[in-house]
Amino acid sequence: MARVGNRTVHFFRQEGNVSTTIFEGKHEQVVPAVLALLPVGNRRVNQAPTVLFIGDSNGEIKEGWVHQLSFE
Repeated sequence: MARVGNRTVHFFRQEGNVSTTIFEGKHEQVVPAVLALLPVGNRRVNQAPTVLFIGDSNGEIKEGWVHQLSFE
């Protein structure tokens, strides 16, 4: 199974120069995964990469927004 750092990847899809990765995480940054996207040495990209992280770290607490928006 694929991993980001030591976290399990649940979904990965790539179309052209856009990719989506959903992985198990906590409330921390995954710096090596983001740094791998940046142009280094001879590797160049046509435009600056955009990185969007969406997390549900509030899903761990009963009053968090994840539970407030659920249908339960």
